[in-house]
Formats: sequence, structure tokens, C-alpha cells
Amino acid sequence: MTPFSYRSYSTAPIVVDGYEVPAGSNRPPSTTKSSRVSLDDRIPLVAGREFTRADNETSPLVAVVDETMAAQFWRGVDPIAVACR
Repeated sequence: MTPFSYRSYSTAPIVVDGYEVPAGSNRPPSTTKSSRVSLDDRIPLVAGREFTRADNETSPLVAVVDETMAAQFWRGVDPIAVACR
């Protein structure tokens, strides 16, 4: 699924380097729920940066993740530091 493609999917496959599914987990290792937000939602940015007009098909890949996803896939590690390696 392409992000922001206006499809009705609520889950999308992802790959997180280094992530291993916890033993006994019944959740697929590469699926996360997604939802759309807008500037009107006024969700505070905790760390990193927001998307800009410079983020396009030729720029380095970027993503916005919520704290739940960060806690699941980067347990105790700063996901921004991992992405900047």
C-alpha cells in the first residue's frame, strides 16, 4: 500500500530492520495499523520533524510513527537514532 493513496486499507505490510517477533506473539511480524491524520488533528510532535514539501519521490525516505509503534518495534531504543545510522 502506498501511504496517503486514499485506499481503504487499515493495515499495511512493513519491514523494520532488526525487529523480531516476540515468542508466543500471534501478531504478524510485518503488519501495522495505519490511520490518516490532518493538521486539524493537532497531534503534538514528540521528536524528529514533520513532513515538508521537500519530501518527495527523489528525496531520502521519511516516516512519521506514533509512540505505540516506536515502543513495539524499537523497544527502549530511539527510532530516530536508528534511522540516522
